Amino acid sequence: MEKDEKDPKDGTDCKDKKSWLVPAAWAFWGILAAVFVARLAGRSLDDFFITYRYAWNLAHGNGFVFNAGERVYGVTEPGMVFWLAFWNKLTGVPVHWLGTVTTAVGLVVTAGLLMAGTRARLAGFLGGTLLVGSTFLWAVHGAGVFMVFALLTAAAVCAERRPGWAGLLAGAAVWFRPDAGIGLAALGLLLWQERRRFPVLFSVVAALVLAAGLFASWRYFGTAVPNTLAAKRAFAAWDPAARSSGRAFWPGAVPLLRRHLGALWPVWAAAGLAGLWPLWRRGGRAGRLLILFGGSLAILYPLLGVPFFAWYAAPPVVVLLVAIGFAADGLAGLVRSERFQPIAAIVLVLLLAVPAAIRSIRWLNAMAHPPLEEAYRAAGLWIRDHTEPAEEVSALEVGTLAYFSERHVEDLLGLVTPDDVPYVEQKTVAKGFYNRPTEVLVVRPALEGLLGALRKTPWFQRRYAEVARFPAGEDGSEGNDVIILRHRTGPHVPPLR
Repeated sequence: MEKDEKDPKDGTDCKDKKSWLVPAAWAFWGILAAVFVARLAGRSLDDFFITYRYAWNLAHGNGFVFNAGERVYGVTEPGMVFWLAFWNKLTGVPVHWLGTVTTAVGLVVTAGLLMAGTRARLAGFLGGTLLVGSTFLWAVHGAGVFMVFALLTAAAVCAERRPGWAGLLAGAAVWFRPDAGIGLAALGLLLWQERRRFPVLFSVVAALVLAAGLFASWRYFGTAVPNTLAAKRAFAAWDPAARSSGRAFWPGAVPLLRRHLGALWPVWAAAGLAGLWPLWRRGGRAGRLLILFGGSLAILYPLLGVPFFAWYAAPPVVVLLVAIGFAADGLAGLVRSERFQPIAAIVLVLLLAVPAAIRSIRWLNAMAHPPLEEAYRAAGLWIRDHTEPAEEVSALEVGTLAYFSERHVEDLLGLVTPDDVPYVEQKTVAKGFYNRPTEVLVVRPALEGLLGALRKTPWFQRRYAEVARFPAGEDGSEGNDVIILRHRTGPHVPPLR
């Protein structure tokens, strides 16, 4: 154990002459995160609006549901639902805004606790700054994974003196995302390794938190397992290569890495991998936990057969970003003069960060009004203003549409409508709509292949007509246009059902 890296308490509650750097870093990161929050303003990806819809219904007395009166376990982040509903009820701030604020809280808390838990202050500051300022992570703002990191990091920091609280925090992390159970188990292993005895209080409290949640889910939904995993696996099996599942999972991340980091993304990845060992040695218990957690998920997701989504890449990316700070600090240690070592570490990080920062500014300007998200928002508001409350909607992407339309929405891909999962498995999504047509169908040409020739059939053309279209193609193409089709009315139109 190196004297200049951590004390017998593994870096927790350490005091040194540079302790002022921690609150200064928190303030800097808070300002940086506030810039992102103000710019993104609740414009999350469509999938997160499923969580927002659950939270909105819960806060407004409709229960833990996506559609009023339907108890479907169609969300993988139940803890996020309760968190957002609580703050919406308390403050009145819109749920989708709170989702972006929660990302800021998760990133800043994670960075701050990691820095506080190590005496490698400069490494912690550099890694934390890359973490809070990463547009790759902000692209999935609203995901529960950021609160998972904050809770697991907090549990690691306080586990030495308050194991009961650590068990509570780690157990709560699992209810923000079930895969946080790997992080909980990893923290238990780290505590056992350090003490050479089983962490009884930590384990008992964490088990009670998990048991309480499982029991509540079973009583309310009739199942303790979210429906979403089956739906996502069925969707991925449709075309594994196109959906980037299995062996194609991580190659699916390359376009996103290139978008946010540019041509230097392999250098970023190599620097992060090089920093894993310094992070393990000098990052304290929290740093070691993040390595175990992010590394495990990097292996687990392809094995589960789920399609690649950007938020699945967040845990490994978080670890690599933090590790880059430790790699730069370690490399700067080769400079003979201690006075110039911090300058060298900062310069090394800037060589990577400046080109990415230029791309980040462009991305932020574009995300002020993301075309597809804005189109779905406009479509949802149109449906709210031009349909009756009893009319129902079917769609392939349901989150934003349902949140803003405030209508009953059938999910043809089965995430929140389990009855449609068999149609996805059999590649007959259109049949699900035939068997249960709704007053409104929302389509996007880029995804219309999932519905086959539905819109060209005489059955559909006699009954439905296009009533609104919201352009979303950045290049002028119509592939991403959001199209609203509504059931016709008149004496010669067959009834809906």
